[in-house]
Amino acid sequence: LHGAFCYYYYHEKNGYVESYDGYAENGKRRTYYRVTDLGRQYYQEKCEEWILTKEVVEYFIERDK
Repeated sequence: LHGAFCYYYYHEKNGYVESYDGYAENGKRRTYYRVTDLGRQYYQEKCEEWILTKEVVEYFIERDK
């Protein structure tokens, strides 16, 4: 697995996205992905983790000035 496919495979395996088949404008078969409710919850948790990490880093930067 490589590239974006690896990303989608991991998140689909964990229930964060689901795939469905469709067709592009040129008629070629394509696989599309949509974010699940669990994926939205996971995203929110990661955003909250990032905010906390950012605050900790900023604290140490300000402290050491």
